[in-house]
Amino acid sequence: MIASVETITPDTENFNDIYVSFALDACSSVYSSLSFIIDHNDEHIIDVVTYARDTVDMFIQEKEDLSPSDSALEEKIKSDIAMVRFEQWLNDVTIKLESSRSEKFTNEILLSLREDKAIIELDLLA
Repeated sequence: MIASVETITPDTENFNDIYVSFALDACSSVYSSLSFIIDHNDEHIIDVVTYARDTVDMFIQEKEDLSPSDSALEEKIKSDIAMVRFEQWLNDVTIKLESSRSEKFTNEILLSLREDKAIIELDLLA
């Protein structure tokens, strides 16, 4: 499966729009998830969360046309509804995982971690 992910992971040099970065983050998340399954190294899970946060961050910067030199950039990103939703989702997932630590990981637990509505809406970039 890792080889399949590597095959479809886009080379950012071959594309010139923002969506390639989102695709790269998604593929990197899947790659890290598979790597965790293989070696149980918690750093892979941290990487998945980092890719997800980076995607939301980039989405906000694009949606709001924020300048990297804006002195209030980080505060604007942090207070955006998409980042607020992401942080809440991450907090909820962390609590659910902590409370089920002693249980066998089941499909029900996995399904309870999914967000019902999108955190980012790509059509806002069009």
